[in-house]
Amino acid sequence: NADESGLIYTNTWMAFVYYYEGRVEEDKSLAEEALQYRRTYSSEGARIFPLDLLVAIALEKGRLNRARALLRERLRIMVNKGMTANAIFCFDEVAEWLLLTGHPRQAAFWLGCFDRVREWTKQPVEPVALPHNKWLVSEVRGALGEEAYTAAWQKGYAVPVEDALPLALQVMEQTAVNPQK
Repeated sequence: NADESGLIYTNTWMAFVYYYEGRVEEDKSLAEEALQYRRTYSSEGARIFPLDLLVAIALEKGRLNRARALLRERLRIMVNKGMTANAIFCFDEVAEWLLLTGHPRQAAFWLGCFDRVREWTKQPVEPVALPHNKWLVSEVRGALGEEAYTAAWQKGYAVPVEDALPLALQVMEQTAVNPQK
């Protein structure tokens, strides 16, 4: 019904507020509720925002298998719907998942894709997300060294925007957690 749908919409945005305030448990609860409702009653595209939050929470808590499953769900929706411009909201999380699972070179590649899509959409990193973005870039650079980071980043930046989403889905379906990590 319309009232319930409005409540889910409001809860999704409140979950974003809670996440950026560090109120992760409240955020997770609202995002899970919104995702469940949207899986049952809404179109695929309506799942993107709660999935975004739940991926961020799973990464933050080190729940890498959960993050991977949610990222794959989100990427499948985006590929199926041709939501290229929305790629800006997931390539950094693909990079973070790859870093946390022992694949820093691939992480640098996806940071290059992220920057390419960001420029293509003319959208800067959101101020609230900037500290996390700086941390991620610093961690990947530190793991690889400047020369290797730049080479991998440039390869990612060179990927045409329309090819990046299907490629990200393929990577998330095929890349395993590095046992060396």
